[in-house]
This record gives sequence, structure tokens and C-alpha cells, in this order.
Amino acid sequence: GANFLASVSARLREPFCWASVEYTLAPEHKFPQAIDDMIAATQALAEPAMAEKYAYDPAKIGVAGISSGGLVAGHAATRLSSAGLKLSFVSLLYPM
Repeated sequence: GANFLASVSARLREPFCWASVEYTLAPEHKFPQAIDDMIAATQALAEPAMAEKYAYDPAKIGVAGISSGGLVAGHAATRLSSAGLKLSFVSLLYPM
């Protein structure tokens, strides 16, 4: 994931801040716990105090995921949007 994000940053010609969410996994944690984890992390990153502490623009938050993380990110994006959080981007690579 880090190499991919570095290439995205280079293509955008703009640095960006990213966070990797270590969501809980099955079978120990049942569906939709992984999605709930990503939603909680994204909502925390959208908080102005968090953005100020780490010097990023909270209006430019998005979600991304590769493979099963793409499925988690897609579901999280839908629920976050329904809850009123505007995402700047959603990137789903090979979602399962």
C-alpha cells in the first residue's frame, strides 16, 4: 500500500497524509466489525482537532482499499456518505 500511495502522491504533484486502518478480521470478529472499524477511524480523522494536531486538511479525506480492504472501504464509504460525511475520494482496487 505505501508504494502505491507514494505513486499517487507523485502523480498528483501534491503531498498528502494517509492512515492505515488495522481493522479487525474474521473469524474472530463478525461482519460488519471491520467496516465499523474503518468508519470509526475515518470519523476520527475528520475531527478538526485531529487534523490540526497532524496538520492536514480534514475536508480532503477519503477511503481506499485493496482486495478485501476494497470491500471494507466501499461499504464504509457508503455508510459514511449516508451519515453525512463528505469524502474527497474513494479508491477501490480489486475489491472482493
